[in-house]
Amino acid sequence: MHNAAKLVMYGNSGSDSGKSALARSFVKLGNVAYLDLDTISWEQPGVRKCLQASDDLLNEFIAKHDN
Repeated sequence: MHNAAKLVMYGNSGSDSGKSALARSFVKLGNVAYLDLDTISWEQPGVRKCLQASDDLLNEFIAKHDN
């Protein structure tokens, strides 16, 4: 049986708190999937993707990485 740890980091967007940098450092350790909410939330800065598109992207990520 494989036990996969899950880690969620969240906070205010654009807060320069280092969330993304810390998450990328975990990815470099290996075998860690990474998804930032900006990727699934925004078409471009200030233009929100429709909720269905965001939901679809999130579900695709979960399906691909759910082990």
